[in-house]
Amino acid sequence: MSTLSFVLAVGALVWPIIWLVAALALPFLAARRHLSPPSRIELTTALLLAPALLTLTLLGTIAAPSLLALIDPSRDHCLGHGHHLHLCLWHGATLPPWLAWIGAAMWTVTGARLTHAALQLMETERLGAALTALGHMDDAVCVVPSSRGLCHAVGLVRPRVLVSKAVMERLAPDELDAALAHERAHVKHGDPRWSAALTLAAAISPFSGWVMAAWRDAVEDAADDAAAASCGGEAVSRALIAVARLRLEPAPGLGLVQPQGLERRVMRLLAPRPTPRGSRALWGALALATLTGIGIGWGHEGLHHAAEELWSALVR
Repeated sequence: MSTLSFVLAVGALVWPIIWLVAALALPFLAARRHLSPPSRIELTTALLLAPALLTLTLLGTIAAPSLLALIDPSRDHCLGHGHHLHLCLWHGATLPPWLAWIGAAMWTVTGARLTHAALQLMETERLGAALTALGHMDDAVCVVPSSRGLCHAVGLVRPRVLVSKAVMERLAPDELDAALAHERAHVKHGDPRWSAALTLAAAISPFSGWVMAAWRDAVEDAADDAAAASCGGEAVSRALIAVARLRLEPAPGLGLVQPQGLERRVMRLLAPRPTPRGSRALWGALALATLTGIGIGWGHEGLHHAAEELWSALVR
């Protein structure tokens, strides 16, 4: 029972903080308009990972003293001070009913979001594997006997390009080269794996949907640019339109054509544009995470007590 009260207390304390931080990070998305696609990928990746890293940090900080006491009972922090309430795995936590309901609701919502994201990823991987089994390899591309407009990078374990026979037969040679170059760019940069990891990270916060959409736009723009560098922007834009005409509905994975943003991508490829600025967002986020980890290593007890003080203020 003490462990359950601890879990509910942590849910009522941690998840609102995480959601607030994720909401406050949304204005940083405005900076992406002036950045190159790779820099936008870095920025959105950092914004998506931040709530997940903060979640692990807070959970680890709050649970650390209890886990240390399990190894060395003399380090049981609950025995050394009584001026505020405690958050402890073994001694439980003072939990008013209204906070228990909040904690239960927070864990339920987050668990449901994570489960839904995981099931979607499993279904996507299953469909990709099933389509691959139906096809045959042709010059490092899996050709599927289908009349639909399939042209995708799929696979978490072995990323690969999946393309339908209709695309192979009905696109002009330069359009087909552009389409395959786009998908190979996804495979080269491990985009299917990043998509899966960030989808799970985005499930931590209900505010991450906009950031995930911005990440997908940036990834598609980067793949468009890679294809345009070798095949030309006009060929890539014609390939986008040709595959869109063949497609009846979206298919799993990161594909040449997503149901939204087609006009924006075509205009971007055909219209001259200035070179966007670079960004060091991801490197900055990693540096901040490293410093945070060092700080937690040196001061986890102080952070834990700060969490208990906040909990005391809520309860009393």
